[in-house]
Amino acid sequence: MRPPAEGTKGTSDEVGRLSAEVDRLSMRLRDAVDDAQYARKRARELETRLQAVLDSNHHWYVRAGELERELARVMRSKSWTLTAPLRATRRSGIAIVKWPVKRAVLLVIGRLYAMPALWSFASVRMKRHPWLFGHLKALAVSTGTVPSPPQAMPAATEVAPHEQGMSAYQRRIRARILHGRKIACA
Repeated sequence: MRPPAEGTKGTSDEVGRLSAEVDRLSMRLRDAVDDAQYARKRARELETRLQAVLDSNHHWYVRAGELERELARVMRSKSWTLTAPLRATRRSGIAIVKWPVKRAVLLVIGRLYAMPALWSFASVRMKRHPWLFGHLKALAVSTGTVPSPPQAMPAATEVAPHEQGMSAYQRRIRARILHGRKIACA
């Protein structure tokens, strides 16, 4: 056998380096191919979902068009045009009846408010019906029959120097994180 030539050691080192580089690049190529396959699969899934949403939107668009045409047909009908005066009378009749009732209710609320013991008794009874109580209270406050309740002012809190730029929400989250409490999602 012949002794190796002087330059072959450098060549074998070069071959080893290039071989390692080829291995590294082929691994990156496999990863890129895997990523591309995943991206294609995800794109197909999203296209399927998009098509389902578009089909659903189309269905509701068609249904809305059908209902609009049906409404237009009803409004063009003879019965709709013949009953228009009755509907107008009914609406104005409700308004005519509604105002005296509203005035009477406001008068009663004003008289009750003038007598604290009776106001307290009536308030307790009305709070059993929160919707009605809220509606009557809003009506009385909006017309000035009773004064609006005072708005509570938020208490001033001291802010540490390192928390100067934080909002109150950020400070609450930071405090909960520091004290190990679970953060409740609103």
